[in-house]
Amino acid sequence: MAPLTCKLVVMPGLDGTGLLLDAFAKEMSRYCAADVLRYPSDVVSYDDLVPWVAERLPEAPFMLLAESFSGPLAIKVASAAPDGLRGVIFITSFARAPMGVPAVLAEGLRGVPVTSPLALKIIAPFCVGLEPQPEIMELFAKALEQVPVDTLADRLREILDTDETEALAALPVPHGVIAGAHDRLVPPRRAEELKRGAAFFKTIDGPHFMMQRHPRAAAKAVKEAMICLGATDV
Repeated sequence: MAPLTCKLVVMPGLDGTGLLLDAFAKEMSRYCAADVLRYPSDVVSYDDLVPWVAERLPEAPFMLLAESFSGPLAIKVASAAPDGLRGVIFITSFARAPMGVPAVLAEGLRGVPVTSPLALKIIAPFCVGLEPQPEIMELFAKALEQVPVDTLADRLREILDTDETEALAALPVPHGVIAGAHDRLVPPRRAEELKRGAAFFKTIDGPHFMMQRHPRAAAKAVKEAMICLGATDV
């Protein structure tokens, strides 16, 4: 099999810290160079994050891997057709709001102790599945502690108010999709929307935190997607 000739730029989920992606990046390094972006905690909106991401894209051929929150952001970045971009891969992600609820509901997150044991216990099944994953949730708590609650609330508002389906259909590069069979945060209909026009689609038996629960399987799927999207010289 021909080696991958593209770098992978990994765009993290809602917290934006990249802390939850170390295990995945280590697995991915078996196939290609993988750079995990770490969003500044004071940059909130997709529109403000676009130039920040654009300034950090490599000159060499590369592909974007967008996890969850970063799906719409990756579409916006790719729509500008930056030099070297060869494709976009979405993993447990979406092009428009995964939940049909008013964006104003994100305001309820302000002032909530999101890293308290009770809060983490409530959200754990939606992130890692029904089987307890204390190490992952502990790491998640550390990531959340680095991000102001107001930033989390504003980013959640962005998610609930986004719709990049038209821009997705007009992407200047091919895209692939990796979905979680037991994703309780992103419903199947959102994966199906991403699937339209996709050059690659795969479902992995796992929860929303796919790259955290199954880093090796996720890395293998991403490698397959990169090959399908043209990340080799043959």
